[in-house]
Amino acid sequence: MLTFEFWRPQREAIPGAEAGRPSLPNCHRDQVSTTDPALTPELVRSPFTQGYGFRDSAADRPADPASTLSFSVNVTECLASNPAAVDNDQTWDSGENISIGLQASAVNNAGNGVATQQLLFTRK
Repeated sequence: MLTFEFWRPQREAIPGAEAGRPSLPNCHRDQVSTTDPALTPELVRSPFTQGYGFRDSAADRPADPASTLSFSVNVTECLASNPAAVDNDQTWDSGENISIGLQASAVNNAGNGVATQQLLFTRK
């Protein structure tokens, strides 16, 4: 299980895109979790992939380093449901590296306004 914690973006409201969505492509609903009351699980589709993530409904606020959002992902189960992500052998063995894509987007992005980050992990 990996837990991600990020500084919650502070910005002026963008008309038509009040809430953002962090998501992990190809993960299912039961493979992601959060205790943040402002994060609601939902299926996120983009032009290239889909997977479960979270809608962030937190209101805009002044910048504050203590304002974060966090969620957890059962990476082992997520990868097992997407065998192409792990060298087509359906396992993530000790010492192997994997790259996990994290995506954040405006709610009504229609393929625009998407930020992505590839994260590299090595299983111990």
